[in-house]
Formats: sequence, structure tokens, C-alpha cells
Amino acid sequence: MRKYLILIKFLILSQISFAQPTTIIPQYTLVAKNFNQVNTYQMTFDLIFTKTDSIPLELSAWGFIFRIPVGIGTLGFLTGENSSFVYDSSGGDAISDLSVGLRPRNPSVANSGGTHYELRTITFTIGTGGGFLLPQGVPLLIGRFKLKSTTPINVSALIPDKFIIRDSCESPLPAARTRVIFYNENSFSQEITRCSSHSVDISGIYPIIVINLKLASEGLYDPVSDVGLRKDIVTAFLRNASPPYLIIDSSRSVIDSISHTGIFNFLNRPTGTYYLSVDNEKILETWSENGGTVFINGSNNYDFTLWASKAYGDNLVLKGGRYCFYTGDVNNDQIIDSEDLAMVENDVFIYTTGDVITNLNGDNIVDIDDLAIADRNAENLVMTERPGQTLQKRNNLLKKNQFVKK
Repeated sequence: MRKYLILIKFLILSQISFAQPTTIIPQYTLVAKNFNQVNTYQMTFDLIFTKTDSIPLELSAWGFIFRIPVGIGTLGFLTGENSSFVYDSSGGDAISDLSVGLRPRNPSVANSGGTHYELRTITFTIGTGGGFLLPQGVPLLIGRFKLKSTTPINVSALIPDKFIIRDSCESPLPAARTRVIFYNENSFSQEITRCSSHSVDISGIYPIIVINLKLASEGLYDPVSDVGLRKDIVTAFLRNASPPYLIIDSSRSVIDSISHTGIFNFLNRPTGTYYLSVDNEKILETWSENGGTVFINGSNNYDFTLWASKAYGDNLVLKGGRYCFYTGDVNNDQIIDSEDLAMVENDVFIYTTGDVITNLNGDNIVDIDDLAIADRNAENLVMTERPGQTLQKRNNLLKKNQFVKK
């Protein structure tokens, strides 16, 4: 009797040991990457799915959910085209490798505990036999998604608090999460979501310094109305605060004639102490305050018009109630001298019109008003003031009536 029991037990164990699984799970990767700050208020990223093995994968359904810190910006909770989270498009068509029926639907934004936003796409379902057969080894762009904020995007918020794909690795398991579902060989829907296959790569986007820069040009500023006679375009250079004060980034922007402000974006720059130097074809290059200024990632304000010390060496001229950049360095050699004055005089003599570099006050006529500005500044040999410029060097440059730009 005992022999029979042992034999039966052996047969049962043998059957268990040699039993084969009914389903082999396909493998894949899911990556959020190619993050890009399009402008001050918009950011895009790509979501890419790749099937990595030869096991057939007939798609049944998928939907994706991401979590980001509220420090990224101000997102609304509307849906549809007015949502803060949408498919990016080109020529009116969503940027995706997939047909409309295969794309996750209706991107939207939800509140996640007050500390985070949740970016959601709705899962869709396709009937068995009609599912998309995903190819092996082909990265598929599920979609390029756009994030829109009503305040400046602060990508530095993603450094301490990551952008994540909400999935099956969270504990407790969230009800609303990323899901990837396929049809197995028995035509049943089976979830294969694997957080170990998910990743987020934000290497394409780094901290950004945004400076709301206020300035006024001596020639264009009207102290009676407190406005500029027209808008102006200037270039701002972000420089190291230590010798030799090298340029590390630049930005070009329009200075509004009413607010006297332009928005300058410096990409890939961490919080730190920097100098700003600003110029264009008519104003004298002017540096920011002695010692440099701490600019943080995100939004900053800098106002040259408040007082003379906002410029290195107090190198501003008071006009009405605002301090202004000197005007008249038309040959851009960082000193207003007889050469600049001669250029203005020549254009006055031939009655030059239009927005030329010698038209210092922006009225499109080179006349005695422009000549007066250039003459006053040339008489005083007004020149760029900058750190590292010794008194002896400054005196030598003045004697030579020139300034060598570094």
C-alpha cells in the first residue's frame, strides 16, 4: 500500500514540475525623453514605446499617467484644446507615429494632493483580432506632448522632485496609473505593465535663468511721458563673476516702450552670481552692479533704471526720473568719442533719414538732436566701465581714445 502512495505522490509531483505556463509575456521599454522648453511658458516631451523581443504583441489597450511637482508652473484643470496638457501638433496634426485610433485619448491635468500635478491620458480598448501588432525593435512615438503654463516654466523644479511615470511600482498601488494591456494566445486581455521597463530622461532640459530686464536708452526715453519713443532690441550677455568674466550665454529680446522691460532666457545655467553686460548698435555697452548679482533658476528681475549703482561704475545718465544707458557708441568700440561724433555729423550734413545707427533718438531723421547727444557724450569721453579695469589701464585707453573689446 505504501508503495502505491509513493508512486502516486511521485506522479503528482512530476506533473507539477513539468507543467508549462500558458502565456509568455512580451517585453518592452517605455521612455519619456527629449524634454524641451519651447519658450518661457511651454515645454514638450516625447513618449516612446519599443517592443524588445520576438513574442507577438497584439495591443488591447494602453493609457499613461505622469506626476510632476507643482513648482513646474501654473497648470489649469480644463480639458480638450484648452487643457494645459495636450498633444503637440504640426500643421494641425498630432505629432505621433500612431493613427488616431491607437493614441491614448484626451490628455488632461488633475490635482495630486496639492503638491503635484497628474498628467493623464485615457485608456482605450480594441476588440480582439483588431489590435495593433507592435513590431519588434522599432521605437514608436506614442506622442509628443505639450505642457502649457500661465506662469514661466521652472524646469529646475524637476531636479529635486522628479518627473515620474505612475505605474505598478508604487505602494500602495494607485487606481489611476499607467497600463499596458495585450491580447494573449487565448484572446484574453492581460496586463503586462512593468515599472522596471519604464524610465524618464530629462537630460535634454536643464535649469534656466529668466531675467525680466528693465532699462531705458538715453536717446529713446521721453521723461515727460515716461515712455520710450519706440521699442528697442538689445542683447544681454550672462558673464562669470570672476576674472576674466567670460561670456557664458547670451539672449536677445525686445524692450517694450511702455514697461521698459524685456524677457531674457539663459538656458542650461544653474543658480549663481553673474554679471550682465548689455548693448546694441547705438547704446554704450553697460555692465550690471559691482560684485555681480545672484540670479536663481526661474524668474528674476533686474532694473537698471532705479539708480546709478545698478550699473558697474555708476555708468548711467539720469534723465527725468530714470537712469538711462548712454547713447552714441555708433561704431561699437565701447567709447563715445570724436569718431562717433564724426559719423553723426556726416549723416546730419547729408540729411540722412530712416532707422540708421546714427539716428539716436529714434525719429528716423539724423539731425541736430542726435548731434547734441553724441557731442555731449563725446566731450566727456563716456566709455564702458567693467570689472578688472584698473585706473591706469582706463587712463591709457582714454589717452588712446579707444577701447579694446575682450
